[in-house]
Amino acid sequence: MSIPIEYGTYEQGKVRLEQGDFGTYLIVNCETGADILIQSDTDFPSLAIDFGPAIEEPLGLTESIEKAIDYLDDNIGTTIDDLGYFGE
Repeated sequence: MSIPIEYGTYEQGKVRLEQGDFGTYLIVNCETGADILIQSDTDFPSLAIDFGPAIEEPLGLTESIEKAIDYLDDNIGTTIDDLGYFGE
């Protein structure tokens, strides 16, 4: 049995990647200034992919994290469409 998913309407805004403290990152809502802390290094590869084509080939977890950190550090301040980080 499948459960229907209802999607709300969401006006897509912009988010910006910022450097957090102690090797973390922040996703900042450009309109409100609200932020989301990304602190787990296992979340860095997916964050890097959201902000651009950071990881092109399949890698092991450690290599993916290292490449993601390099990419994110080089792209602090980048603004993208909100992919649902601040969706309702």
